[in-house]
Amino acid sequence: MPVGSLTSASMRASICSMAPTSIRMETPKLCWGADDIGTYRTTITNLWRVWKMPLRPEGIHIESRRLSIRPFSASDADATFPCITPSLTRWMAWEPPIDRDEFDRIWQAWLSARAEGTDFVFAIRERDNGGFLGLTGLHHVKVASAVLGIWIREDRHGEGIGSEAVGLVAAWASSELGIERFTYPVAEENSRSRRIAESLGGVIVERRETPKYKSVVYQIPQQSKSAE
Repeated sequence: MPVGSLTSASMRASICSMAPTSIRMETPKLCWGADDIGTYRTTITNLWRVWKMPLRPEGIHIESRRLSIRPFSASDADATFPCITPSLTRWMAWEPPIDRDEFDRIWQAWLSARAEGTDFVFAIRERDNGGFLGLTGLHHVKVASAVLGIWIREDRHGEGIGSEAVGLVAAWASSELGIERFTYPVAEENSRSRRIAESLGGVIVERRETPKYKSVVYQIPQQSKSAE
């Protein structure tokens, strides 16, 4: 999962650069074309998203009948670390951390990126008993096409948890952050993960070669909240 590293100062600068004072008043048009409407909609959406962020992590709770999804916190680290194995990361762009110290540095960077409003990593747990299930990520949220990522602990594969979790997070991001579409990179041979993207209406827009495997990149449309 990629993690952003903007400083607080640079985040404030980016917010100021999109403040309403930068909007120029132009002569009103008597007839608006499709391009004009699209530009206007994008401008308003981007301004709304910037002013709405950053979100307070304690105020974020995404849930369904069986899942409870909250921003990753230090209390999730003990349950997360032993689940990150070489077999789990076979189809991931990254490798398992060498030891717990390295993992602690990684998740602390996740918290910093969230504070900057660029990335969110969520812990997925069972709603009824709080059992840890995996992580899902939402990266580069300040651009129109945020990146989605997911992994589920190996002993819970095949239960549809990944598809449900990604769908919930995408619907939340569409509603709360105004994200218009999502990017979902995945190993070409990772058929289970590819089915997640396809179940959300994803279509392949790019193919890539990575050091570990051949990959495809899906574009997933904006999602609506389902009635859970």
